[in-house]
Amino acid sequence: MNYNTCFHLLSLLFIQCSIVSLAMTVRNLNSDQFALFEFKDRIVDPQNVLANNWTNSTSVCKWVGVSCGIIHETVVALNLTNMNLRGTNPPHLGNPSFLFSIDLSNNNFYGHLPKEFGQLHHLRIIRLSYNRLNGEIPSWLRNLHRVQRIHFRDNSLSGGLPDDLCVHLPKLKELYLSRNELSSSIPSSINKCCNLQILELSINQFNGIIPKSIRNLTQVKQLYLGLNNLEGQIPEEIGNLFSLEMLNIQAIKGLTGQIPTSIFNISSLKTIALSRNSLLGSLSNDMCQHLPELEGLYLHSNELSGNIPSSIGKCNNLKNLLLSHNQFMGIIPRSIGNLTRLQELYLGFNNLEGQIPEEIGNLLGLELLTIKAIKGLMIPTSIFNISSLKTIDLSNNSLSGSLPNDMCQHLPKLEGLYLSRNELSGNIPSSISKCNNLKILAFSYNQLTGIIPRSIGNLTRLKELYLGLNNLEDRIVDPQNVLANNWTNSTSVCKWVGVSCGIIHERVVALNLTNMNLRGTIPPHLGNFSFLFSLDLSNNNFYGHLPKELDQLHRLRIIRLSYNRLNGEIPSWLGNLHRVQRLEMRNNNFTGTIPQTLVNLSNLEILNLGFNQLSGLVPSSIFNISSLKRIHFHDNSLSGGLPDDLCVHLPKLKELYLSRNELSSSIPSSIEKCCNLQILELSINQFSGIIPKSIGNLTQLKQLYLGLNNLEAIKGLTGQIPTSIFNIYSLKTIALSSNSLLGSLPNDMCQHLLKLEGLY
Repeated sequence: MNYNTCFHLLSLLFIQCSIVSLAMTVRNLNSDQFALFEFKDRIVDPQNVLANNWTNSTSVCKWVGVSCGIIHETVVALNLTNMNLRGTNPPHLGNPSFLFSIDLSNNNFYGHLPKEFGQLHHLRIIRLSYNRLNGEIPSWLRNLHRVQRIHFRDNSLSGGLPDDLCVHLPKLKELYLSRNELSSSIPSSINKCCNLQILELSINQFNGIIPKSIRNLTQVKQLYLGLNNLEGQIPEEIGNLFSLEMLNIQAIKGLTGQIPTSIFNISSLKTIALSRNSLLGSLSNDMCQHLPELEGLYLHSNELSGNIPSSIGKCNNLKNLLLSHNQFMGIIPRSIGNLTRLQELYLGFNNLEGQIPEEIGNLLGLELLTIKAIKGLMIPTSIFNISSLKTIDLSNNSLSGSLPNDMCQHLPKLEGLYLSRNELSGNIPSSISKCNNLKILAFSYNQLTGIIPRSIGNLTRLKELYLGLNNLEDRIVDPQNVLANNWTNSTSVCKWVGVSCGIIHERVVALNLTNMNLRGTIPPHLGNFSFLFSLDLSNNNFYGHLPKELDQLHRLRIIRLSYNRLNGEIPSWLGNLHRVQRLEMRNNNFTGTIPQTLVNLSNLEILNLGFNQLSGLVPSSIFNISSLKRIHFHDNSLSGGLPDDLCVHLPKLKELYLSRNELSSSIPSSIEKCCNLQILELSINQFSGIIPKSIGNLTQLKQLYLGLNNLEAIKGLTGQIPTSIFNIYSLKTIALSSNSLLGSLPNDMCQHLLKLEGLY
């Protein structure tokens, strides 16, 4: 055969192979396209990403989320994460035979995984986390011999791990199964996944012991077993995992025994998280000798005892050290001052004693310091020089001494300062205002003296202030400095902001400090203003109980304390202030019952106790105060029924707000005696029976709310709607919804409702 003949034969063979290869590529692409079309048609795509992009007019290799091979141009990867797709996983996804990566994570797929996925023999990566998949871990996984990453976390998978799973998956590197409902024991054959680098089984229902065979997972870098039902001890064999960087076995109350000392020989460890177990024993003296990379040591909430070893200072890369809620004893070692990279230090609730070491001041990167329940001495002043601190919690100790005058000079980031329940004395330094990022300041239960510094008013970000149970003198915090700048000796008291004096005797007769953002308790000295007839402290941040000294203000006619944070019971001595005409205390935190003594306020016109936490019965005697024009008891937890003679003695009543309580029984027909009633609000209670026809006689009524009286299986209001209601020409709102009313509406229902704006 000559050269030319040979050349022509080879050329012909090449062309034929190319044609065959091209035909196969086209066939594969067509097959992949068909499979993906079937997938698209069987799921819900609320954002229409696939609907608008996966079309015949575009090559499948250019579709969103689709990747093709460079040579054979078949689909090799499918990434549809975070698309809010919904539905079951269609079996057609098992058809793209060259698929090596599939990522459907962060969607809303549900149901079982189709067995057709087991045909994807080229698959190396399968990510289905953060969906709603259920059923057992499928047996077809063992067919995917090339798979390296299985991510199934945050689903509802149940059952156990297949015993032979790792026998068939020798190349597996990542197994994410946390946050499912998996149970049974961890199979000892887990050691066959000898290339495993990440094993995440936490937050399931696994039981039994941690298998000793885990020692063969020498490539593992991250091990998560926490929040399961495991028991027994942490096996010493974990010390063989010389590549381990993260060890997380937390929140397993059945986990007992000592911490294996071998763990502290794994020099690659960055995090040891063994908190909230039932671990016993002490920490080894040389625990930090071989942990140069350790950044997080979480051992809190166990039953560990003994001393905190001084060698802790050799873990000099530590950022988080949590040893609280154990039984450690002795002193806090000074070597802790060597942990210069530390950001969080929790040592509270142990049996520690002695001085908090001054060396803590060396931790210049510290952001959170918590040392509680230590029998200590004084607070080291060096702590107040750590400018990175955001939280200082030294509460519940026996710390004594005074606070340094410049305590906030170097704490620009401090947000929480907790020093309650100690034995601190002296004054609160005025420099507290330099901690201008403070949100919580807790100094209660100490022996602090002097006045509350006005500079506290400069803490504009403060949300919680606890100064109670000290020996402090009363002072109101005035953040806007209105009183500080105006109430001075250079000006007559009668010209002070918010103060009014009598024309003849020039004594203070009215105090109006509403909407000034004042904070503190109401000073008892207000009881000395014997000529006061009006007290308005509403819309501020006053807290605590009403001081009893106010019962000396016998000339009071107006008390307005709404929109504060006052608490405790409404005092019975209020009934001694016989001249009071307006008593407004809505939007506070008052508890207990409405005192019977309020019936003594025979001149009362406005009684507003809404939006509190009052309970019990409404005293029927309240409805005998004939001067009442407004009664607001809404948004509490009042119970019981209304008296039959509800309105017999209330001829002047214009507003009756009783909604959002737990009132029951029927609406009394005597309601018609409130002939001046303009607003009747009884909604969201448990009233039953019929709507009395006598309501139709309330000719001044503008708003009628009787809805949502169907609570707790009570039938609620029944019967027909009285036609007399539709004759009240003044009505603007009628709300009768969510009851059990029957019958039809009259044809001429709107004949007399010319002002009606809302009908519910």
